[in-house]
Amino acid sequence: MDDNICEQCGTRNEPGEQFCHECQAFLPWYDTQETDLQAISPTGDAASAGLSPAAAAGSATVEETPGVGRVSPEETGPHGSSSVSSASSASPDSAAEGVRGIGSAPVAASAAADAETAQPIRVLVDPTDVELSPGGDDAGIDVTVYNLSQIVDAYVVSLHDGPGWLTAPSAEVRLLPNGEESARLSLRIAAGTLVPAGRVPVVVRVQSVAHPEVVVDQPVDLTVIGIRSALVLRVEPSVVRIKDADAGRFQLTLDNTGGNEPRPVTLRGRDPEGVVRFFFSPGALTVPPGGTASVAVRVEGPAPEPGSTATRQLTVTASDETDDVDAAATLLHTASAAVPMVLRVEPSLLRVHDAGFGQLDISIDNRGGSRVRRVFLGGRDPERLLHFSFAPPSIDVLPGEVGRARVRVEAPPPAAGQESSRSLTLTASSEGVPDLEAAATFVQSTSAAPVDIPVVVRLDPSVVRVRDTVVGQLEALIDNRGGHRVRRVSLSGRDPERLVRFTFSPPSLDVLPGDIGRARVRMEAPLPEPGQEQTRQVTVIGTDGSKEIEVTGTLVQYTSPAPVETPVALKLEPSLIRVRDTPAAAFEVVIDNRRGIRPRRVTLSGSDPERAIRFQFWPPVVDVARGQIARSQAQLDAYPPEPGQDLTRQFSVSASDGAGQPGTQEVQADGTFIQTTSPPPPDEPMTLRLDPSVVRVRNSGGGAMTAVADNRGGSRPRRVQFAGYDPERLVRFSFDPPVIDLAPGQAAAVIVKMSAPRPEGGEQLTRPFTVVASDGSRDVEAGGSLVQESTDWRPTLRVLLTLLGAAMMVLGCFLVWNAGAFIDIPPELGPQVAPNITGLEWSLPALDVASSSVAPDVSFIDLPNAIDPIVSVGAVMIGLAALAVLGLTGSSGRLTRLAALVAAVGLAAFAVAVALQPGTGRPSTGIFVVFAGCAIAFIGGLFAKPRRL
Repeated sequence: MDDNICEQCGTRNEPGEQFCHECQAFLPWYDTQETDLQAISPTGDAASAGLSPAAAAGSATVEETPGVGRVSPEETGPHGSSSVSSASSASPDSAAEGVRGIGSAPVAASAAADAETAQPIRVLVDPTDVELSPGGDDAGIDVTVYNLSQIVDAYVVSLHDGPGWLTAPSAEVRLLPNGEESARLSLRIAAGTLVPAGRVPVVVRVQSVAHPEVVVDQPVDLTVIGIRSALVLRVEPSVVRIKDADAGRFQLTLDNTGGNEPRPVTLRGRDPEGVVRFFFSPGALTVPPGGTASVAVRVEGPAPEPGSTATRQLTVTASDETDDVDAAATLLHTASAAVPMVLRVEPSLLRVHDAGFGQLDISIDNRGGSRVRRVFLGGRDPERLLHFSFAPPSIDVLPGEVGRARVRVEAPPPAAGQESSRSLTLTASSEGVPDLEAAATFVQSTSAAPVDIPVVVRLDPSVVRVRDTVVGQLEALIDNRGGHRVRRVSLSGRDPERLVRFTFSPPSLDVLPGDIGRARVRMEAPLPEPGQEQTRQVTVIGTDGSKEIEVTGTLVQYTSPAPVETPVALKLEPSLIRVRDTPAAAFEVVIDNRRGIRPRRVTLSGSDPERAIRFQFWPPVVDVARGQIARSQAQLDAYPPEPGQDLTRQFSVSASDGAGQPGTQEVQADGTFIQTTSPPPPDEPMTLRLDPSVVRVRNSGGGAMTAVADNRGGSRPRRVQFAGYDPERLVRFSFDPPVIDLAPGQAAAVIVKMSAPRPEGGEQLTRPFTVVASDGSRDVEAGGSLVQESTDWRPTLRVLLTLLGAAMMVLGCFLVWNAGAFIDIPPELGPQVAPNITGLEWSLPALDVASSSVAPDVSFIDLPNAIDPIVSVGAVMIGLAALAVLGLTGSSGRLTRLAALVAAVGLAAFAVAVALQPGTGRPSTGIFVVFAGCAIAFIGGLFAKPRRL
């Protein structure tokens, strides 16, 4: 037995079925036969399929011609024959002109009509060039479908693989054999979507419902009309304040959110005086459609007179191909009052021995100034024999700071054993201020002969006389003026009685060739008896590693017979001071008057051999009571060495009471000041990282992340601006804040917010993007991804609508179906029903009595009264509702739709039949509730079908 073919959609159904399982149409009582067009092959029997031999031969392949739809290999029949051919002409005869056989001669013109009958479908699309305007009216495409097959078929007309912003509801035509019908596709741009202007190719697809493999694609050119809106130019901030030689900075924002065409823009700036220079980064750019662009602007202008403020009106113009847009800003330029600088040279007397050059330190004091000064250094001498080299040759001295430089002075050395003294003048020139000058003297001396004479140790004085004290001091002179290399000499001492305690400051020292080293020798020995004198012979030994040099001296101690005026003792805490990267150091001076016999007023002072240290004491004059200890805070200040080097300076602190009066006593304490400077830190580039680098959002168009700019390896401050882009130009970025200031050794974070169009339900899109951080000289990039997911609500709606519809079907069975009925049921048939009859009361007895006037000879089976509600129309509706709910277990929803459709058709037939019977009253609420439940359950079953693109 052949399959039952649906006359509406052409779907094959099993023999004996009453409704089509695809479109739910009522099937005829007789079975129809389908002609299998695909069974025809070049070697098959064309006559058995009802086709002529020419049509069978022509169905082997269809060659693509202009204006004729193309059939892909996937759309061919099971025997390799093409099942679709379309023509652009409305006449069916034009399609036969493009049909040729494979590997054979062209088909004869007499067989063209037979070949046309093998074409199941022909499609005509008009127009093929469509224009759309964002926010405008819909555009229509008329699609005419010709059914050339021998069956009733339905065809779905839709837009295949169109862009996401294009909305085009599909249409459906149902055609009888050799019939034709037109469908209209309405194209429109989704509301709220700004689509870039341009030409977009789309495809109109016509697909058979009975034979899904029959597909015709027709290309259509879609043109999006350009919308050109006024370009908006904003300046932030509108008032720019700068001081002295600083540069002003502001930001331009170009807004093209109202247009859908890219706008190439060129930027320029002007001021009424024409003295301001504008620097745009970049100077020309393209503003994307529907987006914005930012440009950093730096302005420079001549500084006004010192102490005054100049106000300049700035105009920035953005020019494109058609018009110009202006924006105004105000530049307030303030100049500080000029304060003269001070030039100092250290040392002013430069001595070198056996060398042709020397070095001087230059300091330019701009601590009283208010603007940056660029100073150019120079030098001259009367004899014009000196050569000057400056490092650096020019200095930018910031306001409130001291600029430092080093000068190398070169001159021909004098003859052997001679000394020459040359005066020189160093100059510092700066624009707008008078030149500064400082004088110095360059003294050169040479050795008489290069003989390496050993060092000579002398004591100064050789005889030390002390009175009423256990301490005697002298100075050990290490003379290396006859040597030609550096000597490291270690000092020690001894006496025959071994009663003297020696303290050397320093215990060892490096003596340069041609120089004299000095060391303080402190000797402590017990006092003789009061009124006695004690003479002690002492020996000081100097060792240079290979030879010991001894020198003798005398320590004479005398004790007064009366109480002796003991001087105060002086002590430095600490005596060895080390500092790093700073020119100043603090220490404490301890004045000990515990052995004194009267109070003392002590004046403190400091000295060093090089005269390079400045001393400060708080207080400088100290009152020390008898038998007490007083303290004074002291500070050293000296010019630091070159970066990465250290410098050792010897100094002494003196305490004197009486200030030059008779009987004045002075004591000293020696110390060592060691200065060390660190090498300059490296400047590493800034880095950028995203946290997290992958942002996942669900049912949302945007997300947020953190961008961290890391300047911990840098040694200079940076002003960082942020931007972002993606390959599709669909993601919009916003930064909070958009610009940050990064100090050296620090890191800062900004909040990055992203927004993009949401995907369709149940889909997931991954959009890669790049965040750029720019500090004006270099750009740093970091990549990330925005993953968007959308939930498919169709399964949830299917369950909710199906359950709601089934509940309404069950509820309607308990409500009144017929109101005002008067049906008299004999007692032997069953219980009486009320004037308001519910669905469960329409049992077999009620149906038998209601149909007695039409079918008096028909009677139903007499069942027990308790079973009558179960065998009723309402019970049937409840059963069909249960079947609709049971359809949720399947994936297609076919059982739900079939149960809802059968319930609706059956209830409609029952309602019409009952309305024709006398005495059944009028339809009431229950019928309409059941009908509504059937419709809702049927819609729920439709949500089980997959989404069609």
